[in-house]
Amino acid sequence: MILSSAISFDSSSVRAATPKLSQTVISLPSGISTTLKVSGTDKAVKWSSSDENIASVSKKGKVTGKNAGKAIITATIGKQTLQCRVIVRARLSRTKVTLVRYERIFLSLKGASIKRISSSERKVASVSIVKEGKEGMIIGLRRGRATITVVDTTGRKYTCIVKVEEPYQREKYITLEEGQSYRLRLNDTTQKISWSSRNEKVACVNSVGFVTARSKGGTYIYAKVGSKSFSFYIKVLAKKKPEVTPTATPTPTVTPEPTATPTPEPTATPIPTATPEPTATPIPWYPSYPDPEPTDPQPPQIDTDVPTDTDHSNDNNVPTDNNVPTDSSTDSGSHLLF
Repeated sequence: MILSSAISFDSSSVRAATPKLSQTVISLPSGISTTLKVSGTDKAVKWSSSDENIASVSKKGKVTGKNAGKAIITATIGKQTLQCRVIVRARLSRTKVTLVRYERIFLSLKGASIKRISSSERKVASVSIVKEGKEGMIIGLRRGRATITVVDTTGRKYTCIVKVEEPYQREKYITLEEGQSYRLRLNDTTQKISWSSRNEKVACVNSVGFVTARSKGGTYIYAKVGSKSFSFYIKVLAKKKPEVTPTATPTPTVTPEPTATPTPEPTATPIPTATPEPTATPIPWYPSYPDPEPTDPQPPQIDTDVPTDTDHSNDNNVPTDNNVPTDSSTDSGSHLLF
């Protein structure tokens, strides 16, 4: 049992000492690098490449893709060798770019030669081949987007998206007083803007376009986007001195009189509602007739044929009839004899 344990330990030690590469297959774009490592040994490692024009390797195992193709990277440890297969792909120097109008750039194909180049929107961006197929030139013509297609000598295609902008400035002349600040802007651009001042003693500008007036005078502030530049004229005026306003004498505050507490008026006693008088019964109407006119009473007729007694000698001897009624309320001259 003791002997078997010793044998088992020795075999595991041998397996642990076997050298091994970190990668056996690598795909690299042209111009990109990666590093290979050997584990399981303390001995020195010697590196080599089967084709230095496609992929190169340094003394420390750093592999760099150069031109499109395939190569073998070999690591030698004593008498033992380890290999890694490398595939290098050609690539465009740019796959996405933003230009301003009439700006031009050069597009290169790393790891291969350009056979043909074209633009999907010729009115937006024009293209041409320069330097014997090593580079293509792109010129932005007007605002818009275009796809640039590059074909290498093997027929493989590569694309680059181009965006053309037309930045502009809304103001060119700005007047400030000493100590004032103002932000300048360029419209219709997403690119980084570089700002600078012609005379920083008059006005300075920071990286985002804030201008600060320093002293009286005039200067230019420049903004650059890609290959296009814009200028702003800044006029700085002397700072106005504040006018001294005499302090007015404060008017004493009048203490308001206490508000009189209103006395509530007594509630008026409601007047009893008068009982309506009974309606009078209407008197029936009868036609009226005129009263008869009074008739003058006819004086009594005196019989003139009665003999008149002229002898009044016996008047006192006439017997008096006391039984004759006398009307005392009527004048004696008014009595009538019947």
